[in-house]
Amino acid sequence: MLEYFDTKYCDVRCLSKLTNLRKLSGRVAPKDMVVMLKSLILNNSNCLLQYSSFWISGDFQMEEEQSLLRQLLGCHHLRQLSLWGYLNLVNKLPDQFPSNLTYLRMGNTELEEDPMPTLEKLPNLRSLILDWKSYIGKEMVCSSAPTTPSSSCRGFPQLKSLMHESIQNLEEWKVEQGAMPCLFRLVIFDCPKLKEIPNRLRFITTLRELQIQRVSEALRDRLRGGEDFCKVHHVPSIVIP
Repeated sequence: MLEYFDTKYCDVRCLSKLTNLRKLSGRVAPKDMVVMLKSLILNNSNCLLQYSSFWISGDFQMEEEQSLLRQLLGCHHLRQLSLWGYLNLVNKLPDQFPSNLTYLRMGNTELEEDPMPTLEKLPNLRSLILDWKSYIGKEMVCSSAPTTPSSSCRGFPQLKSLMHESIQNLEEWKVEQGAMPCLFRLVIFDCPKLKEIPNRLRFITTLRELQIQRVSEALRDRLRGGEDFCKVHHVPSIVIP
């Protein structure tokens, strides 16, 4: 196991000498991540990708960097990923994400198009953090879950933890019927323009933890016995400072 690896200070090519490495976490530049994916050790060890976590930080503005990012997201064994930096991919997410991804954190990506229609299709995603300026739009929609097993995956079928942090332009968040059926923990932090929480939260019986901080006083009043309290009264643990 190797932690806090940082390609800013370490040569990524040295990893190929660690033949018994089974878990890795660290910060990696986009160009170095592609080198890692092409290296002998990663090509021969799917378990390293399955149990490692990578923080990819950079400004993906040049065509070469965007091409590197697409190569990274095409690695289907990848399980845990943090993306931090302006994507500039027509201001929306790439259509392709690793299908085995279980953890995703995004920040400073400045997406103008709602990322939910892409992310909700990830069949194994269990934890999602939309961090500072990850999305700069006003509306977000989580689509309804498929009604039959043969339908295409959507609606975050395995998501257990969702965090909206510092999405400061968000005004409306809609959750359609059957979306996020396994959600256990929801955190809304520093979303000052959010008008109300989704009505459909009242039907997510798996929700056990709710934290809402740094929102408008109007929204706090709606939740503290006001209009929105009925949406969350079934949640055992509610924190609204």
